[in-house]
Amino acid sequence: MRTLKSFILVAPLVFAPVDSRADIYLKNYSDWNSMGPAERSGFAGGLVEGAAMMGFDDDTLALGVGLNTCVRDLKLDTKTLSEAITRRYELEPKDWSKSPIQVFAEHIIFGACLKYINEQRAKKTLPPWPLDKGQ
Repeated sequence: MRTLKSFILVAPLVFAPVDSRADIYLKNYSDWNSMGPAERSGFAGGLVEGAAMMGFDDDTLALGVGLNTCVRDLKLDTKTLSEAITRRYELEPKDWSKSPIQVFAEHIIFGACLKYINEQRAKKTLPPWPLDKGQ
Protein backbone atom coordinates (compact mmCIF):
# COMPACT_ATOMS: atom_id res chain seq x y z
CA MET A 1 0.00 0.00 0.00
CA ARG A 2 1.28 3.47 -0.84
CA THR A 3 2.38 5.68 1.95
CA LEU A 4 0.01 8.33 3.22
CA LYS A 5 2.46 10.99 2.11
CA SER A 6 2.43 9.86 -1.54
CA PHE A 7 -1.37 9.80 -1.48
CA ILE A 8 -1.50 13.31 -0.03
CA LEU A 9 0.87 14.53 -2.73
CA VAL A 10 -1.16 13.12 -5.62
CA ALA A 11 -4.59 13.73 -4.05
CA PRO A 12 -4.94 17.26 -5.46
CA LEU A 13 -4.38 15.88 -8.94
CA VAL A 14 -6.82 13.04 -8.46
CA PHE A 15 -9.60 14.93 -6.75
CA ALA A 16 -9.28 18.53 -7.94
CA PRO A 17 -10.83 19.50 -11.26
CA VAL A 18 -8.50 20.43 -14.08
CA ASP A 19 -10.92 23.15 -15.10
CA SER A 20 -14.43 24.15 -14.20
CA ARG A 21 -15.83 21.62 -16.64
CA ALA A 22 -13.91 18.63 -15.28
CA ASP A 23 -15.57 18.50 -11.90
CA ILE A 24 -19.02 18.77 -13.44
CA TYR A 25 -18.77 16.42 -16.39
CA LEU A 26 -15.84 14.03 -16.06
CA LYS A 27 -16.77 11.67 -13.29
CA ASN A 28 -16.45 8.31 -15.07
CA TYR A 29 -15.90 6.44 -18.34
CA SER A 30 -19.22 7.48 -19.79
CA ASP A 31 -18.36 11.14 -19.28
CA TRP A 32 -14.88 10.62 -20.75
CA ASN A 33 -16.32 8.78 -23.73
CA SER A 34 -18.81 11.59 -24.41
CA MET A 35 -15.96 13.95 -25.33
CA GLY A 36 -14.40 14.03 -28.75
CA PRO A 37 -10.79 13.02 -29.40
CA ALA A 38 -9.52 16.61 -29.43
CA GLU A 39 -11.17 17.36 -26.07
CA ARG A 40 -9.77 14.19 -24.53
CA SER A 41 -6.28 15.03 -25.83
CA GLY A 42 -6.48 18.53 -24.39
CA PHE A 43 -7.68 17.19 -21.08
CA ALA A 44 -4.82 14.65 -20.93
CA GLY A 45 -2.30 17.41 -21.66
CA GLY A 46 -3.79 19.47 -18.85
CA LEU A 47 -3.31 16.56 -16.45
CA VAL A 48 0.43 16.46 -17.17
CA GLU A 49 0.75 20.23 -16.86
CA GLY A 50 -1.25 20.23 -13.63
CA ALA A 51 0.89 17.53 -12.06
CA ALA A 52 4.08 19.30 -13.10
CA MET A 53 3.03 22.59 -11.52
CA MET A 54 1.56 21.46 -8.17
CA GLY A 55 4.23 22.93 -5.91
CA PHE A 56 7.88 23.55 -5.18
CA ASP A 57 8.74 21.21 -2.31
CA ASP A 58 10.94 18.18 -2.99
CA ASP A 59 8.00 15.76 -3.26
CA THR A 60 6.11 17.75 -5.86
CA LEU A 61 9.24 18.69 -7.78
CA ALA A 62 10.18 15.02 -8.02
CA LEU A 63 6.68 14.23 -9.29
CA GLY A 64 6.72 17.03 -11.86
CA VAL A 65 10.23 16.42 -13.18
CA GLY A 66 9.75 12.66 -13.19
CA LEU A 67 6.44 12.88 -15.02
CA ASN A 68 7.82 15.31 -17.60
CA THR A 69 10.88 13.10 -18.13
CA CYS A 70 8.63 10.07 -18.55
CA VAL A 71 6.40 11.84 -21.07
CA ARG A 72 9.44 13.03 -23.03
CA ASP A 73 11.39 9.73 -22.96
CA LEU A 74 8.38 7.58 -23.83
CA LYS A 75 7.21 10.13 -26.41
CA LEU A 76 3.77 10.36 -24.83
CA ASP A 77 2.02 13.17 -26.64
CA THR A 78 -1.44 14.28 -25.59
CA LYS A 79 -3.11 12.01 -28.14
CA THR A 80 -1.19 8.98 -26.83
CA LEU A 81 -2.01 9.85 -23.21
CA SER A 82 -5.68 10.24 -24.10
CA GLU A 83 -5.66 6.91 -25.93
CA ALA A 84 -3.98 5.26 -22.91
CA ILE A 85 -6.79 6.45 -20.64
CA THR A 86 -9.41 5.28 -23.15
CA ARG A 87 -7.68 1.92 -23.55
CA ARG A 88 -7.55 1.40 -19.80
CA TYR A 89 -11.29 1.98 -19.58
CA GLU A 90 -11.86 -0.47 -22.45
CA LEU A 91 -9.71 -3.17 -20.85
CA GLU A 92 -10.93 -2.77 -17.27
CA PRO A 93 -14.68 -2.43 -16.68
CA LYS A 94 -13.91 -2.14 -12.95
CA ASP A 95 -12.45 1.31 -13.74
CA TRP A 96 -15.60 2.61 -15.45
CA SER A 97 -16.76 4.34 -12.27
CA LYS A 98 -13.43 6.14 -11.83
CA SER A 99 -12.78 9.63 -13.16
CA PRO A 100 -10.23 10.02 -15.95
CA ILE A 101 -8.06 11.88 -13.45
CA GLN A 102 -8.01 8.79 -11.21
CA VAL A 103 -7.23 6.51 -14.17
CA PHE A 104 -4.39 8.84 -15.18
CA ALA A 105 -2.93 8.88 -11.67
CA GLU A 106 -3.23 5.15 -11.07
CA HIS A 107 -2.04 3.88 -14.44
CA ILE A 108 0.21 6.56 -15.87
CA ILE A 109 1.75 8.22 -12.80
CA PHE A 110 1.87 5.04 -10.67
CA GLY A 111 2.23 2.78 -13.71
CA ALA A 112 4.25 3.79 -16.74
CA CYS A 113 5.95 6.78 -15.10
CA LEU A 114 6.68 5.50 -11.60
CA LYS A 115 10.28 4.56 -12.46
CA TYR A 116 10.99 8.11 -13.63
CA ILE A 117 9.36 9.67 -10.58
CA ASN A 118 11.29 7.39 -8.24
CA GLU A 119 14.56 8.33 -9.97
CA GLN A 120 13.81 11.97 -9.19
CA ARG A 121 12.80 11.08 -5.63
CA ALA A 122 16.15 9.31 -5.15
CA LYS A 123 18.02 12.43 -6.32
CA LYS A 124 16.26 14.32 -3.54
CA THR A 125 16.96 11.51 -1.02
CA LEU A 126 13.25 10.73 -0.76
CA PRO A 127 12.02 7.14 -0.40
CA PRO A 128 10.59 5.56 -3.54
CA TRP A 129 6.89 5.17 -4.05
CA PRO A 130 6.08 1.46 -4.18
CA LEU A 131 4.08 -0.06 -6.99
CA ASP A 132 0.86 -1.57 -5.72
CA LYS A 133 0.45 -5.23 -6.56
CA GLY A 134 -2.08 -5.71 -9.31
CA GLN A 135 -1.07 -2.68 -11.36
